[in-house]
Amino acid sequence: MSWSILWQAFLNGVIPGVVASAIFLFLLFLLKPKIVISDKIASQYVKVGNKDHHAYVFKIINKSLFFKIYDLKVNAYVCSNMPNVNGNNVNFKDIQLKGADQWVLNRMYWKHIFQNTIRGERTLESRCDYACQFFSGENISNLLDNNSYISVQVLAKHSLTGFSRVKIRKYNHSSKIVKGIFLSGNSCRIVSVNDKHKTVTD
Repeated sequence: MSWSILWQAFLNGVIPGVVASAIFLFLLFLLKPKIVISDKIASQYVKVGNKDHHAYVFKIINKSLFFKIYDLKVNAYVCSNMPNVNGNNVNFKDIQLKGADQWVLNRMYWKHIFQNTIRGERTLESRCDYACQFFSGENISNLLDNNSYISVQVLAKHSLTGFSRVKIRKYNHSSKIVKGIFLSGNSCRIVSVNDKHKTVTD
């Protein structure tokens, strides 16, 4: 058997396998949760009982138009570098979050795809249950310094395949903290609000 025949047989066997594997990996990528974590932290007041407590808020959006995500878990940490003999280790300290465990987030509402461009700050009259917010009462602005950053880690499962995805967002400067509240729906914009006449407990 000539080398050309062997080479042709090799190509006929390998190339379809490589293509099939690439398609399979692409489908796996499509069938994992599509999560967005806000690139800023909102500094606002959250009402607990009859008091308005200062809180730092993170927002998460399910960007899939077709599938829900479930078994959602959110963790936040203050991370700092600890010098070692041959490098640096990272120390993780928990930040307590309210509502950090959510069972399910609905699929994104298709009319909100271009929300920032078309609707701006106008009131949304349809569902926004594909997004959620988590907040901490800890003074996060005081936790950020030259040696520390905030890391938010989100774990979620795809409603059809059960595939999991971990999404991580780091906030390494106090400029990432913005006074105001997040718009509802498919937006991570923070808008300012009037904090007058609040009964505040810090």
